[in-house]
Amino acid sequence: SAVGVSWVALPNPHPEKMIDHVTFTATLDGAIYAVFGLTLADRMPYQPPSPISFGGPDNWGAGTCAFALTQGLAGVKDTDRAFRQVQLSPRWVAAEVDEVAVTLRYPASQGYLAYQYRHDAAAKQFTMNLTGSGETVALRLLLPAAASTVETVNVDGTATPFSYEQVEESRYLCLPLTLGGLRRIAVQY
Repeated sequence: SAVGVSWVALPNPHPEKMIDHVTFTATLDGAIYAVFGLTLADRMPYQPPSPISFGGPDNWGAGTCAFALTQGLAGVKDTDRAFRQVQLSPRWVAAEVDEVAVTLRYPASQGYLAYQYRHDAAAKQFTMNLTGSGETVALRLLLPAAASTVETVNVDGTATPFSYEQVEESRYLCLPLTLGGLRRIAVQY
């Protein structure tokens, strides 16, 4: 069983009231508290920060989650600067998400990329509306396991050649695109 010793400082939410008693309760999984000491004070204690680092700075966990969502599921990877050239690999099909809208923007440069994604498994179709401030997008669309082949790819209503890329067990439809307005992509598999 895991045993640990730690300290905690809790602010009194009602400092104007007299404390009558303190109650400790354990979690429902059978843990118990062993209290080594209890101190009351009129201000929060100061604990100097340790000079030894045990990981990233505060809030890096949120940054890691944002990175995983941006480049992982949303699949947006800026390969130049200000979204001028983007590798776009949406992986929503892996998370069984059928419809999503994604917009990423750099406020300083106004560079952005935005897309609306829809997967209709019954109709065996993907549709995307794609726009951005950049020049090119290398679309790598993750295909569902049931999609052994792609029948047609249309960009702005015109049949467009494409290729495939295999990454371990995942198969991607690859399609180079230029930007400069709204691009409408329809994939039938």
